[in-house]
Amino acid sequence: MKITFINPKLELTLSSRGWDVPKKIKELVENNPNLREKLEFSKNVMSSIGILTVASVVPDEIEVEFLDECMEELDLEQNFDLVAIGGNMGQMNRALNICDMLIERGIPIVAGGAAVTSFPEEYTKRNIPIIMGEGEFLFRDFIDDFRKGRPKAVYSRDRTKNYVGLEKALTPRYDLAAKYPYSMAGVQVSRGCPYNCNFCQVTHIYGPKYRHKSVDLVLRELKMIREYWPDSYLFFYDDNPFFNKKFTIELFNRIYQEEIHLGHWGASADITIYKDTKLLDLMTQTGPISFLGIGFESLSDHVLDSLNNRTKRKYKDNYEDAIKVFKDHNVNPFGQFIFGFEGNSKEDLDRMVEFILRNEIDATISRLTPMPGTDLFNQLKSEYEEQHGSMKKSSGVRQMGIIKKFLNSKLNFTEQQIKEYMADAYFKIFADAHFCHSNGLVPFFPVI
Repeated sequence: MKITFINPKLELTLSSRGWDVPKKIKELVENNPNLREKLEFSKNVMSSIGILTVASVVPDEIEVEFLDECMEELDLEQNFDLVAIGGNMGQMNRALNICDMLIERGIPIVAGGAAVTSFPEEYTKRNIPIIMGEGEFLFRDFIDDFRKGRPKAVYSRDRTKNYVGLEKALTPRYDLAAKYPYSMAGVQVSRGCPYNCNFCQVTHIYGPKYRHKSVDLVLRELKMIREYWPDSYLFFYDDNPFFNKKFTIELFNRIYQEEIHLGHWGASADITIYKDTKLLDLMTQTGPISFLGIGFESLSDHVLDSLNNRTKRKYKDNYEDAIKVFKDHNVNPFGQFIFGFEGNSKEDLDRMVEFILRNEIDATISRLTPMPGTDLFNQLKSEYEEQHGSMKKSSGVRQMGIIKKFLNSKLNFTEQQIKEYMADAYFKIFADAHFCHSNGLVPFFPVI
């Protein structure tokens, strides 16, 4: 028996939201080699850390292969014993397309990942067994059932109580992906987030309890990455790998002591890390941080007040001081903003753009999309149903579309206006000299 793990093509392009990119942005990207380089970089990024982690639990007697459609064209006409398919929201449409082709040929499939957890019915209506939330140990249960010929429709656990203990985690099967020349590869050292911002899926998928791997395991993974991809950009695939400062200090001291040179590397963190300058110096002693994603989210008090995260609101007036500290300590901050919250105005978006340009930072502005399972989605769904009746008979995808239109009506914007505003904001950012010539490597290209 052989299990083939497939990572579907990633749809992170300027037109992946289903509308034509304005001509002026297309021309701006096409005519600027620096912007094109950033875009090309994003095409060869490892986006399969979850799949490789799940592959680590497959028993030794079962053959395993890994195919990454982001890196090669797949031959889906070949014979498969079992296909395990994963992916995030930017991969869901392609994942479902692959599933439909394989179902037509009678190929057994199992699916997992963020998109499955958010929209399970898209897979269960196709009679595809699914794994919800953290998948590695649930996948063991699936394999046992599959070999007996009795796989269940859904494998899940209570994500508020039953966490995967990362101190016992297995090393992802990096060896399966070593054939691909990734421009960026990385590790996941932790899961869970206690902040639980109302728009964010992290707590919904991984739970509110922060957990991390052992230092020894992380070091082993870093050494493997440098063995397989010695020249790649290194990234920590965590929402905040530095939440536990004691763990972070021990980890980076060991990285330095064992002479693991990270090279250019990146991660995400909350803004409070700027206050610990000794920690910043420790983190950069093995290589400059070319990307530190900071979720500023908004510059508007009323938006930050609504996020269920007091930390973001508390530090709003310190944003510019934090940016200066980061730059002074060899850290390139990457600002992450969101537009489309209730009460947002065109002026709010203009302020974001002006802030990005004035502080000369790499940044992205994302469109708010309330996702199933988040507190924001549940709040808007409740408000909608009070006015228009139950959405129980609608699929998750359909419900998200309804909620998106409902939110637009509360914003007093048409869909076309939002697209035009966002396109204008991106044009100003892309045309900025700093963004075009920044030495900071951006591990994804902004999506409109």
